[in-house]
Amino acid sequence: MPTLNYKADLIDKVIDGSKPHTIRFGKRIYQVGQDAIHTTGSRTPDYKEHRRDQITAVDKIRIKIGRYAVRIWINDQQLSTAAADKLVINDGFTGYKKFAQFFRTQHGQEFDITGQLIQWSKTPITY
Repeated sequence: MPTLNYKADLIDKVIDGSKPHTIRFGKRIYQVGQDAIHTTGSRTPDYKEHRRDQITAVDKIRIKIGRYAVRIWINDQQLSTAAADKLVINDGFTGYKKFAQFFRTQHGQEFDITGQLIQWSKTPITY
């Protein structure tokens, strides 16, 4: 059962349902039908399980953040500005600036990275 760990400022959005998906990079392969545990404080004394959900969709996501632009692809299709705006908001951010800041702290100022968009809403969102 995969564990999805979050920063404290995002877990409330997972709990209240306003964040219906998460973006993950790395070797783990997530699959539709798996149960996921949403947590905070992974590998610390503050570890806490907040919610469990079944994964309903897993899509390939590519994020390219340059000096002045953010581009997002889902399953090799570049998103329109409106669709990218919707994804950023649904992922728990107030806009592109906060989205880019979050990922830049993990991947550097400019990057092009591919990962997985993991959804648990009963009706997965199409972008």
